[in-house]
Amino acid sequence: MAAPKVHPPGTRLGHYEVRGILGEGGFGIVYEAWDLRRSRSVALKDFRQRNVRHESSLAARLRHPNIVSLLDVGEANGSVFVVYERVEGPPLAALPIETRRRHLPALAEGLFRALGYAHDAGVLHLDVSPGNVLWAGRPMLTDFGLGALRESASGAVRGGTPGFVSPELRKGPRADLYALGALLWWATTGVTPREECDEKPEELLLHQRELLDALLDPMPERRPSSAWSALARWKGVERRRVPTVQIARTERPPALGRSPVDVAEALQALEASLATGGLVRVSGPRPSGKTALLQGLATRLRARGVPVFSLTARRGIPCGTFEVAAALRRLLPGNGALECTGTTRSADLGGAQMAFYRA
Repeated sequence: MAAPKVHPPGTRLGHYEVRGILGEGGFGIVYEAWDLRRSRSVALKDFRQRNVRHESSLAARLRHPNIVSLLDVGEANGSVFVVYERVEGPPLAALPIETRRRHLPALAEGLFRALGYAHDAGVLHLDVSPGNVLWAGRPMLTDFGLGALRESASGAVRGGTPGFVSPELRKGPRADLYALGALLWWATTGVTPREECDEKPEELLLHQRELLDALLDPMPERRPSSAWSALARWKGVERRRVPTVQIARTERPPALGRSPVDVAEALQALEASLATGGLVRVSGPRPSGKTALLQGLATRLRARGVPVFSLTARRGIPCGTFEVAAALRRLLPGNGALECTGTTRSADLGGAQMAFYRA
């Protein structure tokens, strides 16, 4: 099939009107277009080669917050195209390295979840790379043009982005995990794993170096068994890094004004955490005044104009503090905080907890 001509703004392709070009590559051209039926902006991908059925059949299986959704497939005026939701955000490759480093936890967790979901649905991506991840406050994986069905995947990987293709060059879930490990390495260091880095990787990657080394192992059988397994390891390391304010047991829970040292320490840890988008855990035996302290901190935040979202668990019922906080983090405004308090059976440190997230 010949390369498609470039459609100028105003061109109609079915019920889509071209507004401009978003990107171009060996696959074809991606246009910003307007859906005249549903009055919405979309991304329309006009193919150079007739692999539209292949990509659309894979993408149609997937509906996930970290995967760009397929909306339509069509043919008009000699063009064969697929239509995706329009994501308001740049490709990861266009983000400054400081931004990538700041959002590395959210980037990693979102892409582990996207791959875990896709693999469970029987779809391999096989080209996880900076150009195929969009950043819209969360990572969104796109372009399954080189992907394959897991059940029928065999043979060598054809194509892919140099520096992000697994060394075994074989199709499989662990090829995607290698590519994601390479992407996280690149997001942090600015270079692919096989390139020299001006800064020492061990100083940049720090606590997650062990997991990244496992993802980038040249022997696929030594990589994590699944994206979910890798995510669990990532979150386990991140949780161990959570700063904790420990409160000693007292005869009687102290009023906020009677524990200035604890308040000062908690506030200092909180403010440091908010600056980096992390969380603070306040923990101690019962009774030790944790709840009163957390309520006082929330009151102070509200007085400073910081929106505080509060979730309290009943005693003995799991609160799911970290899972709920991670889910709600996307809903917070840029300077918001999230409060989670309550006794949880699943907590590794018993008693009330407070997790402050910055969006």
